[in-house]
Amino acid sequence: MTHTSGIIDYEELIDDSMKIQLSDLDILNMVKGIEKTYFSPGEKFKYSNTAYCILALIVEKASDLTFQDFCKQYIFKPLGMKNTVWYGQDINSRVYGYAKDKEGKIVFRDQSLTSATLGDGGLYTSLSDYSKWYLDRKRILGMDFNTMIKSSSSTIIDQHAYAYGWFYEQDKNNIPKVIFHSGATCGFSNIVIEIPEKEMAIVYFTNLADHHNSFLPIENELKLHGLLDANFSYRKMHDETH
Repeated sequence: MTHTSGIIDYEELIDDSMKIQLSDLDILNMVKGIEKTYFSPGEKFKYSNTAYCILALIVEKASDLTFQDFCKQYIFKPLGMKNTVWYGQDINSRVYGYAKDKEGKIVFRDQSLTSATLGDGGLYTSLSDYSKWYLDRKRILGMDFNTMIKSSSSTIIDQHAYAYGWFYEQDKNNIPKVIFHSGATCGFSNIVIEIPEKEMAIVYFTNLADHHNSFLPIENELKLHGLLDANFSYRKMHDETH
């Protein structure tokens, strides 16, 4: 949960001959025979999509449900998230992903071999459904973010820390002042940033790969109005995940 396991990233193990979608179980089978890690667990921070895939399998083992059914029963249904589905299910009015080629031309690039893994992705939602989760996640989780970071947190990263799927920075009283995460796939670039003291969150979804720099004007405006420290940089934390 804090990305300090050192488990090998499965992206490095995908063979060029692979042509079909990979599942979380495929990911486990790819890494289970590897007897090394990037570093001793707990020694460093390295973002790991592999760990999230394994966590999804742990949820299935512990709950005796598929990961899809677990999320539907305990998250989506209680929150009324009716437009949130998994890879392979029918999706109404879905936005497709794009990327720029070497010449800068925008081309269709919606899926990859890892689009079906569930622990680290494979989920499609709408902005309205995302807001339902974001605004009411405390009820689902049974605790607020302050409580969460006390039970699971990594401060190995310079100047900021990571807990329960979020980067965060604290003030002098150890209260989170900025909570942040970005996301990226072959055709999408997303950013979410929360300023708890102001009860403010900015959710930035785009359907263009490697397009996070377009968030910079928003970051600058937040700094201009004193909502973010001058030394805050979304790029620094984003780069920690790649």
